[in-house]
Amino acid sequence: MDSSKTGVLVELIEDVKMNEKGLERKPALLQIRSIIPVLEEGDQWPNRGFFLKVSDMSHQMFVSLLQEHNQMILGNQLKLGQFVYLKELEKSHPVPLLRDITPFSGRHV
Repeated sequence: MDSSKTGVLVELIEDVKMNEKGLERKPALLQIRSIIPVLEEGDQWPNRGFFLKVSDMSHQMFVSLLQEHNQMILGNQLKLGQFVYLKELEKSHPVPLLRDITPFSGRHV
């Protein structure tokens, strides 16, 4: 198994700050540390998606998913402790947006 590499998140954030789209980069291996549903006031269903806390070996940050990737959480394809490959991070508000995410099979807590 590949292992998570120190500083990968910092490199991805620097790419976002420099708006380097289409940069050929080896996918980063990150681990999902937390999954937080984003709810609209008065609703108990995650209708605004999810925030994920992801980490490499030394850093962690909150990110969000593309709308079409929310089903991966609801279908239990992405879970706590899961490793994912990430190729691109996009500037977004209130947290960066994960693009090109591929789950690494198995659970690794």
